[in-house]
Amino acid sequence: MRKTLNDEHILLIGRIILACSKLEHRVAVAIVVHEFGLGTKPNEGLHKERYRQIARKPFRKRLEILEKILAVLDIEVDEKGQIIDALNGVIKWRDALSHGLFQITEKNEIELTFWDRTSFHDGVGPKTKNFPQIELVQLLEVIISLGQWLDSQFKLQDHKQILAEGAL
Repeated sequence: MRKTLNDEHILLIGRIILACSKLEHRVAVAIVVHEFGLGTKPNEGLHKERYRQIARKPFRKRLEILEKILAVLDIEVDEKGQIIDALNGVIKWRDALSHGLFQITEKNEIELTFWDRTSFHDGVGPKTKNFPQIELVQLLEVIISLGQWLDSQFKLQDHKQILAEGAL
């Protein structure tokens, strides 16, 4: 018989979803910061309007914009590739983790049942993925490190108040 999630599982999944949300916000702010110039002080009107335009886009579209920005920045090709691959890995599981259903397997893995676009378009039904807990911990670590990389690359530390308040 399948077990339900315990508090530790729920906390881990919640932390991943929260980290994804913060990462999405950071990606939008990084795009705005790049467009207005690194080190530019946020302008209440201009920055807020551009942020709204970016934030309205699905996360995948924001990543496409970010990928174009990374292509012109002075960053090593290997590093760019690693960042893009990591971001695509995050987006692959973000929706599934946010909207999926969970159980614990007999092997004490977290079973995620979810519908993705392929499932809907091809009519194949939901997909299932079993995550050993360590795999979800590693995903969380990747998401956090991507946020730190964006903070550093786009000098988002200068926008800490905006990031904290979501003021843009």
